[in-house]
Amino acid sequence: MKITLKEKRNIEFYFLLIALGTLQAYKYNCIDLDTLESLIYRMKMLKIIDKNNLSLDLEEIVLHGMGLEDVEAWVKGFFPSMLLVDTIDAIEIDCKTLLMDPKYYSCLTDFKLFEPVDGANLSLDIDYVSLVNFEFNMMIFMLGYTLLLIEIDEGLSQALLSFKDKVLNKIKSLGYKYSESFEEAIELFDIIDFRENRFNPKRQQLFLKKISIKLRVYFVSVTKEKIEADIDFYKSDGLLYYVDSK
Repeated sequence: MKITLKEKRNIEFYFLLIALGTLQAYKYNCIDLDTLESLIYRMKMLKIIDKNNLSLDLEEIVLHGMGLEDVEAWVKGFFPSMLLVDTIDAIEIDCKTLLMDPKYYSCLTDFKLFEPVDGANLSLDIDYVSLVNFEFNMMIFMLGYTLLLIEIDEGLSQALLSFKDKVLNKIKSLGYKYSESFEEAIELFDIIDFRENRFNPKRQQLFLKKISIKLRVYFVSVTKEKIEADIDFYKSDGLLYYVDSK
C-alpha cells in the first residue's frame, strides 16, 4: 500500500494537510502527543524537508508543532489549558494561511494521491505497512482537507468535486477491505448535494463542519492507547509510515 506524490507543490500541500489534521485530532484528544509528534512534528520530518528542498514555511510549522511538547509539559494537570489550546489554534491558523497561498490554488483541483511519476522533477512514495496504518493516515489527511475546504468560499464546489473524484473515489477503487468506520467516514461527503448547494457555499461549509466532527469519531475505534506511529527512511529514499496496533 502506498501513495505517490509528484512535484514539490503537491508534496508540500500533502504534508500541510497532515500537519493540520494531526493538530485537530490532538486538540480534541483523539490522539496523544507521541502520535502527533511521530506523524509529522519531529526531527525526521525536518530532514525530509531539507533533503527535498521543501518550503521553509512548512519547516516553521513543524518546528512550532515540535514545541507543543514543552507547552504540554508546562501546563500538565490543568487540562484543558487555554495556553495549550491557543498554541494549537495558532499553528492551525498558520497551516490554513499557508495552504491558501496562491501557489497552492491549483492543488484544490489537481491534487492526487496516486500519480505516475514519469518526467517529474520531484516525487515521493509513502508506503504503509498495514491497512490500519493506511486508514489512520488517510483519516488524518481527510480531516485536514475538510478543515481547509471549510475556509474556501469562491470555487468551493469545484474543489469539493475534485476531492471526491481524485482522492476519495480513488481510495474506494483500490479494492481493500476497509473497516466499517473508515468506509462510513468516506461516505460522509455524500451528504452534500452539489447541484442543490452549488451557489450556496455557506451551506456547504456548514455540512463540512459537521463532517469534520463526525470524522473524529473514527479515532474512537482506533484509540490512541493502541496506536504507535513512526516515520522512517527506506532504501528508495521514500517514507515508511508505521501505525500499528500494540
